[in-house]
Amino acid sequence: MNKTFEDLVPIAPRYQYNREENLATEDVTHDNGLKITKFKGFDGFKDIDFVKGSCMVLTDAISLSAIFSSDSESYDLFQGGLVFKLRQTKNNIWVGRTNRKIGASANGDSIYMSPRSEGAVQLSIAGLYFQIEETYPYTCSLVTAEELPDNPDLYHFYPQYYPGIQRISFSVKTNEGFRFLALNSTDKTMRATGVVFDTIEEDVQDYKFECVAAYLTDLTYGFNPQNSWGVYYNEFDKKENNTNAQVPQDTYSKKLDVPTHMMVDFPLSQTSLSSVGINIANLKTNLTPNSTPSPRIL
Repeated sequence: MNKTFEDLVPIAPRYQYNREENLATEDVTHDNGLKITKFKGFDGFKDIDFVKGSCMVLTDAISLSAIFSSDSESYDLFQGGLVFKLRQTKNNIWVGRTNRKIGASANGDSIYMSPRSEGAVQLSIAGLYFQIEETYPYTCSLVTAEELPDNPDLYHFYPQYYPGIQRISFSVKTNEGFRFLALNSTDKTMRATGVVFDTIEEDVQDYKFECVAAYLTDLTYGFNPQNSWGVYYNEFDKKENNTNAQVPQDTYSKKLDVPTHMMVDFPLSQTSLSSVGINIANLKTNLTPNSTPSPRIL
């Protein structure tokens, strides 16, 4: 196929957007029968002005969710992998990896849980899978996918959630029956030695862990407008660390939806119509309007 220079088309950026998002409104009917539509984004507005057929409104500190009507649907749990950290609250010990072993860790490692058949799950850290030894004391190690044994009982775990005390445990089938993963009280190594006896009140080994999610705990589909912090590092003088500085992770994760003042502009000629075109300006430059679906890894 022969092409000439006239066939070449220059590359141009395209910005995809939607012109028809629904505003958050509420119908109000007065005693005399007059019915008006109330725009929730203007509740408690700070200032208003009319200029050449347009109306400009300075809103209160609000979220974008007060302006737009969200059509999202949220799920507290979703079928798929979960990312979390484990902490033994009794001694305030995080669970993490030390070489190929699982045990006490200063800050804990993110653990990925992927579902398997009949209620079983696999646990992994950075692509390495949890596996217990075949014989007592059933020490838990990390192995590659190629190193997993033929016996799935050694790496299939069964989670149990305790809603009253907000804890989670993982049982695994050993030669002596089912045992729970637990941090050994002496060397703080993870082993499948947790067990419950009906004859004693306390559990043998502390095998119930606090599960700290490493993602937002809901999954949201659809349009979910909100204001989020745009976190960055800016050094005005030397500027040597502007590209390599480590911004604390929780700085962003704790500020996903921050109220801020908005400047809203719309033509008065459209106020009686069912569809109104409005312009919205965010008055804080360190906030980024977005509608990214969850979950976000923190």
